[in-house]
Amino acid sequence: MAFFNTNEVAGGAQQALNDSAASYTLGLYPETDAFDDKPHAIKLHVKRTGFQVRYPKVYFAAKELNAAGQTGV
Repeated sequence: MAFFNTNEVAGGAQQALNDSAASYTLGLYPETDAFDDKPHAIKLHVKRTGFQVRYPKVYFAAKELNAAGQTGV
């Protein structure tokens, strides 16, 4: 766990708890030919207002196998 822009651990921990109160997990499954050893942008659009959405803005499509024996992210 990392807290940025603060020296107050309790406040950072409380923010982490608040952030985890409601969350969703989205999966990304690129096409097989998309593994080209290049970074690719991710854009996420949410119709409802008043939400703070945090997600990685880019993923790297690695060609080689990872430790689990799978290609990609």
